[in-house]
Amino acid sequence: MESTGFSRAVRSDDGTAVFLPTGQYVGNGELTARDVSQIAQGAALKTKKGFSVFVTDLSSAAWFGLDPVPAQ
Repeated sequence: MESTGFSRAVRSDDGTAVFLPTGQYVGNGELTARDVSQIAQGAALKTKKGFSVFVTDLSSAAWFGLDPVPAQ
């Protein structure tokens, strides 16, 4: 998924970055949910493992207990 432009990390309003749970990704753009689902399916097929896909349009988020992205 990262090779298709998606990320496993999100950044909060205060600039702190955290990793999403394993298997979850975020992306920004003008694609439809169907388009994103097809991209995700294509990426997942390459792993040759079982998978499922759920796509949503996100306007707000809150989280707790996610691992921080190490400062670079």
